[in-house]
Amino acid sequence: MQPLVKAIEGEQLYLRPYTKEEIPALYEAFNNNQIARQFTGTSRIYTLEDVERYIEDTGAHADVRLGIFMQGNDQLIGDTSFIDIDTPASRQARFQMVVFDDYIGQRFGTEATRLMLEYGFGKLNFHRIELEVFSFNTRAIHVYEKLGFVHEGMKRECRYYDHQYYHAVMMSILEQEYRQKHR
Repeated sequence: MQPLVKAIEGEQLYLRPYTKEEIPALYEAFNNNQIARQFTGTSRIYTLEDVERYIEDTGAHADVRLGIFMQGNDQLIGDTSFIDIDTPASRQARFQMVVFDDYIGQRFGTEATRLMLEYGFGKLNFHRIELEVFSFNTRAIHVYEKLGFVHEGMKRECRYYDHQYYHAVMMSILEQEYRQKHR
């Protein structure tokens, strides 16, 4: 499933499919220790070929993968996606997002998540969007709660990071919950 629009416009950000020009920035970001290990839950080292395949696979799979860019200077500041899309019967997907280090704490995650929710519920006609977030990522949990995500449960001690085990918090939001909260 390819994105239905070329760009999703916000106030400070826009989301759009990747081009080959973003490969070096994505390669650097995906191999950043904090991003790769802490937020995405992987200790994998990505090659340039892995990043190229990530961009090329966007149109080949049902996933929707978009870069998060700054309005004005077109700086790539993050990555967001809908994966495991289950349509048309269930109309649901799993949401993922990461904002790169230099841009954390500036409310870009809130705007990017809101743009993805609008896109998912509006253009892609999802009924339910779910996510998992590690329990140490309290900033992201706060953003998701603020936007209307509901806690559904957790996978206990499933992530080992910095000499400690952490839970994965499972959250979701339904279309009617989102619409009621964000009229």
